[in-house]
Amino acid sequence: MLYQLTYRSEAKPGIKAEDINAILQQSEANNPRDEITGCLVYNEGYFVQLLEGEKEVVKERFGIIELDDRHKRVEVLSEGETLDRMFEDWKMAYIKLPDEAVTKMESQVKADLKVLEDAAERPNFTSKVFWYNVYTLLEEKGFFRPQ
Repeated sequence: MLYQLTYRSEAKPGIKAEDINAILQQSEANNPRDEITGCLVYNEGYFVQLLEGEKEVVKERFGIIELDDRHKRVEVLSEGETLDRMFEDWKMAYIKLPDEAVTKMESQVKADLKVLEDAAERPNFTSKVFWYNVYTLLEEKGFFRPQ
């Protein structure tokens, strides 16, 4: 049985494109070996990610991700078993929602994300939580409120 985990976090202040590229390069190197697939979404200083694969492997990878100093306030949103991979052919999909996309092409970005969401044959709770948080990130420009 496959396993999915969805989390969200806040990027460290001053994160750069090179930092995110390093994350993606690590994913491209490690995920095929560990049979992990998923999707990382970044927008205006926030991440939301879905990881999928064998339960112990996903939990181990998340433990590493959780300690990464490129982000903070890591919060698991949902985790559980699934019959199908949502991102079967993707080592790690990456979606960066550029500032201008949100303001100039918001409806197109939402439509593209909806196509990805609809691609899931049998959406489960964890995948629904993932997509809800992607839309929240797009709409509200962040998850966390100042404390």
